[in-house]
Amino acid sequence: MGTHVSELENYVPSRRSAFRAIGLGSVALATVPIAVLSASNEAHADATLVRLGDEFDCLHATWIPLWWESRQAGERCRDMLEALDRPFNIESYGEACRDSGLDAAADQSDEVLDRLHAIADQIRAMPARTVAGLHVKARVMLHESFAPSAYDGVADIDMAWSVLCHVQFMREIKALAGELRA
Repeated sequence: MGTHVSELENYVPSRRSAFRAIGLGSVALATVPIAVLSASNEAHADATLVRLGDEFDCLHATWIPLWWESRQAGERCRDMLEALDRPFNIESYGEACRDSGLDAAADQSDEVLDRLHAIADQIRAMPARTVAGLHVKARVMLHESFAPSAYDGVADIDMAWSVLCHVQFMREIKALAGELRA
């Protein structure tokens, strides 16, 4: 009768529904550390990590447009080099980098990126004790795993599978952290 699949066949249960269905409703929650379930403990347990995550997010938001500008300047530099009527050499490359704005754009991007990496180093060195701390680490991992062009301003349907999997995992962690605070 066609290819219609019923809604029930596509239903993916929530974590709670799945645990209830297999009889682990309260047992599964008992294996979760108590600190994870308490909003006040969560804020305290990973306060430094969350603060560093906020700093990371702020610098990351500053860096993204600089990265895009650097990328566009790189394309202008390449176009300038391709348009040259003389053979490629280090001098012509230096001129193209300077004239296209690549040198200046890369310097600005690198300055912010160095500060961003210093914060990321601190975040990686700290253990996450809560879901909020885990969410901070996941955001750093996204930055370190993929170029911004893979996720910044990209619709889910247009993301590469590996990027989408990471982004969806981050969303789950964020939602779980919100559920635990509520």
